[in-house]
Amino acid sequence: MFFVGSLLIMTVYHFAIYFLKKRDVSSLYFGFGCIVLITAFMTLDSSDWLINLFVPNSDPAIISNIPIVAYAVLASVLYRFYRSIYQVEFIAFVQHVCDIKSIVFVFIILT
Repeated sequence: MFFVGSLLIMTVYHFAIYFLKKRDVSSLYFGFGCIVLITAFMTLDSSDWLINLFVPNSDPAIISNIPIVAYAVLASVLYRFYRSIYQVEFIAFVQHVCDIKSIVFVFIILT
């Protein structure tokens, strides 16, 4: 719970930085990455006690798929974050491959 709270504070901080400086996209991607990690960590516990605090009587089958979808999306978000900082070292083609891979994985998980 402490780790999720720390990630939530980092998310709010990086979104505030993005809204103050719109040209700095890396803080936006970092904020999205924190949201994805918060989602994964809130639903990763087998007892689902943390997510049941916010969404009572939720379906366990749906909750068990949320961390898997979050990890599939996290690869794309992290690559976009790294590419926004290091444009020369990270190739745009690989970014598109990561996006397609994430979309395919999410589609496979949800079907």
